Amino acid sequence: MENGNSPHISSLLLAAGNSSRMGQSKQLLDINGESLIRKTIKTIQNSNVHDTLVVLGAKASLHKSQINDLGVNKVVHENWKLGIGSSLKFGLKKLQHIHQNLQAVIICVCDQPYLNSFHLNQLIYAHVQLGHKLVASTYQDTFGVPALFHRDYFDQLKKLNDKKGAQTFLRENNSQVFPIRFPGGEFDLDTLLDYENFCNKEEYPDSTNSLKP
Repeated sequence: MENGNSPHISSLLLAAGNSSRMGQSKQLLDINGESLIRKTIKTIQNSNVHDTLVVLGAKASLHKSQINDLGVNKVVHENWKLGIGSSLKFGLKKLQHIHQNLQAVIICVCDQPYLNSFHLNQLIYAHVQLGHKLVASTYQDTFGVPALFHRDYFDQLKKLNDKKGAQTFLRENNSQVFPIRFPGGEFDLDTLLDYENFCNKEEYPDSTNSLKP
């Protein structure tokens, strides 16, 4: 997002985990010729976010080498083993330090292969144009990430349990959430079987009718 008059919205990509269920780094899974972490970052960069902060942890040096040329901010969370909530809080504090004028953050994770920039722009549209302060993706009858949080929620996010992610917060505050459908959002790459199923899929979800600006 190049317009200097627009509210500053950053993305926070949580990519610190060690992919224990996968048995190998999910960040490095090949998705149409590039690693999943590169694909995710490039998707975010093609949206209307101002910038991206990537939180690394396990195998940080290896993952960093995959994205050094993409022009994103990177931080290493040494205590990533504490849980995804710990990584979220660590990254949010870093973002606030980098951007004093941060208005909102979109929290993303590195295992949703169907993430697309159109969907991210829908979250931003719901916030900037429609005025919603808490905007979340919906899939399989639940709220989830990517999700946009206005700065009014930052203090609450920083009190998350280390083991709990944004989805827990969204469930606990469901009455305040503006939902946007994310076809394919429920499909994440946690195991090798998930990855094999993804590679064998011939049809892909269409997100272009989730919310019309």
